[in-house]
Amino acid sequence: MKKYRTVSKRTIIRTVVLLLVIANQIVAVIGATSYASAPWYQVLSLAVTAVTALWTAWQNNDWTYFARLGTGILDALRDGKITVEEVKKILDNENHQENK
Repeated sequence: MKKYRTVSKRTIIRTVVLLLVIANQIVAVIGATSYASAPWYQVLSLAVTAVTALWTAWQNNDWTYFARLGTGILDALRDGKITVEEVKKILDNENHQENK
């Protein structure tokens, strides 16, 4: 079973790549290097930034414990390790305990 205490390597990689392309976009906008002011570089930089931002936003970036736990439950449902009825039963029991 997966551990739910740590953020996945993929989430960290996506975030680092996004931060790098944002930094590159800032360099392109302020023209910090000689080629950064070239129109082709600015268009390319914008395109890479947009693609990376969409890629990062599309993926499931589970930063919190409960988000990782939820992903684990979904994975278990997909793998047939638990059923929807079992999840509903757990949720119903939880709701009954809160109402007491």
